[in-house]
Amino acid sequence: MTTLATLAAFAAVPLRIGTAGLDQRVWAGVLVFGFVTLALGYLSFVRREFGAGIVLKAGTVLLFVLTLLSYFWPSRPWPH
Repeated sequence: MTTLATLAAFAAVPLRIGTAGLDQRVWAGVLVFGFVTLALGYLSFVRREFGAGIVLKAGTVLLFVLTLLSYFWPSRPWPH
């Protein structure tokens, strides 16, 4: 019985990360968008042999805006 309760407690941990009722930041979105923004920014602005076009550079800026939005958004934007 205690093993089942422990398993249920560990299964509920992802549901508590960034709970909308607590107005916490969604750190998973910040990390994912931030990592992808840094990777694409490096490829499009630093590595000249990659030959990035305007679409990839604009996409990097858009991902940076999404990173800021996910950092400053007060809670999850979807009901749960």
